[in-house]
Amino acid sequence: MIHKIINRLSLTIQHLSGDKPFTIKLVNAYVELLRNTKSRELRNYVIKKHIKKTTNFSQIKEVFLENSNTLIQKTEFPKFIWTMWWQGEENAPELVQSTLYYIRKFAETNGYTTVVIDKNNIDKYLVVPEFVYAKLEKGSIGVANFSDLIRFMLMEQYGGIWLDSTMYVHPDFPIEILEREFSSINHRDNSSQSMDDNITNKRWVSFCLSGEKGNIVSRAMRAFLLDQIENNKVLPDYFIIDFGLDYLYDEFEEIREIIKSIPRYSSQEDIFWLRIHSKDSYNKEEWKNETKKNQLFKSSYKEDETVKDSYFDYLVKRKL
Repeated sequence: MIHKIINRLSLTIQHLSGDKPFTIKLVNAYVELLRNTKSRELRNYVIKKHIKKTTNFSQIKEVFLENSNTLIQKTEFPKFIWTMWWQGEENAPELVQSTLYYIRKFAETNGYTTVVIDKNNIDKYLVVPEFVYAKLEKGSIGVANFSDLIRFMLMEQYGGIWLDSTMYVHPDFPIEILEREFSSINHRDNSSQSMDDNITNKRWVSFCLSGEKGNIVSRAMRAFLLDQIENNKVLPDYFIIDFGLDYLYDEFEEIREIIKSIPRYSSQEDIFWLRIHSKDSYNKEEWKNETKKNQLFKSSYKEDETVKDSYFDYLVKRKL
């Protein structure tokens, strides 16, 4: 008990250091200390206020002006599934190699090409501003937030579907949900509670996004993220995608209507079901019933251990 108290106090103090604005550091420390819904709601409010105050609104507005002057021809939805493992797929953890196996299998079944972006092939697909690479090299942004930018740049330039490399896709997932101007997983359910009181309010998930080539949401998010990376010593929050989409939702009616049109699919509990039950013993009937309700699952490679004959064990061994 004493060890837990000391650990929490230590984490609280850590939040007060670093290059984030003082108000954000303070509210993060407050959340760490209390760990309740009210404190997390306050943090969301403070970060939203900071983003609204500091974001270059006119720069993002230009994207809409460009969009109105650009004729984007409607064609077949781009048949790409994009994902990323920066160090190279061959260096990925075993679980990630298995989820990539399932992603490829799903893509092939639906006539899609899977592209795994890494540090050796990224230049083949994108021109990323040098200041972004400089901040990545310096450690001002991490690989996770770097990939936040990359997914929107890819969707803007090529279109298609982005899946985090830790996603498990069941063969029966209805891909047409994602073959839209812009889409994600709208997982609103009967629960008023979001995991960690996330700013998304279940309207989307950052680990599954899609869009047509040149779609306005991806263009605006690319502009937003470049502005955030260039003009902050460090990003105001790890979940910058969620705060960015929330900002665009509030500020631009066109984007708000696009996001509101995303069809509901599944629930929060089901999307994270595999991660929640990662160490449970695999049960064929239970898994069959779960995949009738939901066919897209978030997993994690950060498990301490993989329990023998558990759901994650079956995932790693490609037996699901």
